[in-house]
Amino acid sequence: MLKFKDLLRSGVTIGKVTSVSGITCTVKGLKNLKVGAILLFESDSIGFVKSINEEFALILILEDNGMLPGEIVLLYRDSLQIPVGDNFLGRVINILGEPLDSMNIVKEEQYRDIFHEAYPIMKRDDIKEQIETGFIPIDTLIPIAFGQREAILGDNKTGKTSFVLDLVKNQKDKAIVVYVIIGKKSDEVLSTISYLRETGAMEYTVVIVAPSTSLPVISYLAPYAGCAMAEYFWEKQRNTIIVYDDLSEHAKSYRELSLLSNVSPGRDSYPSDIFAQHAHLLERAGRIKDNKGSLTALPIVSVSNNDLTGYIATNIISITDGQIFFDKDLFLKGNRPSINTRISISRIGKRVQDKYMQTLADDINLALVKYTQSERFSHFGTNLSESLLEDLYMGEKLNTLFNQNIGETYSLFEQRVLATLLLYYKLPNFHEGDINYIKERVKEIGYIKDFTKDNLNESLIKYLLPRNK
Repeated sequence: MLKFKDLLRSGVTIGKVTSVSGITCTVKGLKNLKVGAILLFESDSIGFVKSINEEFALILILEDNGMLPGEIVLLYRDSLQIPVGDNFLGRVINILGEPLDSMNIVKEEQYRDIFHEAYPIMKRDDIKEQIETGFIPIDTLIPIAFGQREAILGDNKTGKTSFVLDLVKNQKDKAIVVYVIIGKKSDEVLSTISYLRETGAMEYTVVIVAPSTSLPVISYLAPYAGCAMAEYFWEKQRNTIIVYDDLSEHAKSYRELSLLSNVSPGRDSYPSDIFAQHAHLLERAGRIKDNKGSLTALPIVSVSNNDLTGYIATNIISITDGQIFFDKDLFLKGNRPSINTRISISRIGKRVQDKYMQTLADDINLALVKYTQSERFSHFGTNLSESLLEDLYMGEKLNTLFNQNIGETYSLFEQRVLATLLLYYKLPNFHEGDINYIKERVKEIGYIKDFTKDNLNESLIKYLLPRNK
C-alpha cells in the first residue's frame, strides 16, 4: 500500500480531519467522495467512508496510527477492494490481503470490490451437485448442494466449528474454501488454522482473520472481503465454499459501529438495516448460467440455550435455504455431531440426491420418528410389543451410525452401504461396538457404482459383519 507522502505527490484530492472519536472520525474538503471509498491520513492511518452529508463525511477507522484532528487526508481508492488470486491459497491474511502467517507478501492477480452486487435472478442457474460433507446424518437427511446457503446454528462449544473444519477437510479435489474468522480469540484462531494445516486442507483454503482484538470495522468488513475472494475462484469456474465463523459476532460489530455513528437502535439495539447487511452478503452465493462453478455460503450463528428465536438467528434462517441445528442437550448426552435432525432442514439440497438416496432418507426419517414415539411409550414401564422393541432397536442402531468422532468422515458410497445394511438387513443382538466395526470395514470394500440394496449380497454382508455374527 502507498505511503501518505507518495500519494500526496501524485496530486490526489486533499481534505482535512475535523474530529476524532474512538473508531470514527469526520472529514471535510474531499470532492466527489463516495460511500465505501478508502482514505489515507497524514499519520498513515487508513479509513473507510461510512456515510456522507452536507457538512462532513463519517469515516470508520481501519488502521489507527495516532490520528489527530487537523491532519491532512487523501483519497486513496474510490472503493474498498481486496487483492485476489490463486497465490492466496494456503495463506492466512487480513481484510486488506496482508499476510498474517509470517510468510512473504502475496502477489495478487487483480483487485475486487468487497461490496460486489449479487447476480440477478435471470442469470441464476439450478443447483446440480451435492457437497460431500462426510457426515452421515447430513448427507442422507439434510443434504447440502453446491451453490446453496445453509445456516449452522447452535450454542457455543457444541461442535459447530469442528463440524465445519471436517467438512472443509473433506473437500480436497472437490472445492476451494474461503474461511472467514470473525471475532474469535487468538487461541481459537490458532487452533482452527493448525487443524487445517495438519489435515492438508490449507492447500485449497484461504483464511481471512478478523480476531476479537481487531477494531469493530475490521470485523464488520471481514465477511464481505472473504466473499470477494470466494467470487474470484467462482468466476474461475470452480466450486467454492465460504464459511462465515461467525455472523453473530459480525452483527455485534456492526451494532457497535452503528451506535458510535449515532444510528438509532432497534430490536436488541441492532440497527434497522442489519437484515439488509446479511441479506446482501448471503445473496451473493449461488450458481449462474455458463459457469461450471458455484459459491456455497455456510454462515455460523451462535445462539443461547438452544433458543432459535433470537433476532440474528431468525434473520439468518429467513435468508438461507435451510439450517443445521447443533443441540446443546444432545451434545451434553454425548452425541457427536450433536445435530438435531428433527428441526434441521435443507430446502433445496434434496434435489441433487438420486432416487435411491432419497428412499434411504425417507426410511431413515420414518425409523427415527417411530423410535422417538416408542421411546416415549417405553417410559411408562409396561411390557412392550415386539414391534415397539424393533423400533427402539432400529433407532439405537441409527443413532450409533450417526455418531462420528472428529476427523471421521465417510464417502457417499460408504454411507449408502452402511444405511442399506442397517435398514434392510436384520442384525440381531448388535451393540455399539459391532456398528463401529462395520463402519471401519466399509472403508475397505471396493467402490460399487449406483449401489442399492440389490447389491447387498451374502458375500458382502459376511465381509462387513463381525465374525461372531
